[in-house]
Amino acid sequence: MLTLTFPLLALPLLWTILPATSLSVQSGIWDDPSCTKGMVSVSRGERAVMACNISNDFRGVVIYLGAHRKGQPLFHVRRPGYFSRAGWHLHVQGGTAQLVIDDANDTQAGCYTWHLQGRQRNVRVTMLNVSEAEPQDLKETGHLLFASSRDPDMDTPHLPRARDQLNVVVVVISVIVFLALLLVSMSTCTKSIFPRPYAFWKYEAPRV
Repeated sequence: MLTLTFPLLALPLLWTILPATSLSVQSGIWDDPSCTKGMVSVSRGERAVMACNISNDFRGVVIYLGAHRKGQPLFHVRRPGYFSRAGWHLHVQGGTAQLVIDDANDTQAGCYTWHLQGRQRNVRVTMLNVSEAEPQDLKETGHLLFASSRDPDMDTPHLPRARDQLNVVVVVISVIVFLALLLVSMSTCTKSIFPRPYAFWKYEAPRV
């Protein structure tokens, strides 16, 4: 009887726990973190932005520049707000954490490890690549070349030159063909006016 009574008593308790579990899952109990994926690439001196979002409010955000707990610690915050340190700026509000670098340089490039704490603890990694800035005069030169190649006023003067060259080629080919035909005609006429001597004269040796 005792073995039958225990499962019977446990059934009402199980039916009470299951709806509560289902309700807490539907209410967003899981953090479901989403961070900037892959690699963020900027030129030296440009602005770099990385961010992480979770479904719940942040209880803590820890960011390292480097490998897991072995790099340079940048931020360790337990509350929302705006935090700044040596060129890095972190803004935490609700379930959003945004890391901004206004003037990126080589020392700030590398692997950023995010330790996120909401209802669970999650670790995410984002890479920052800082490349050499393109010289300003080179940018302006490239812009001018691109603009000139697309400007119809710059393309128009080249059209008559192309037509003139085509006309010259046609005239030269015509002259060559004419001279060739003239030479063939003169050769044919010469053969018909001056035939070979042996065509009319036949030498016969005297009979003995």
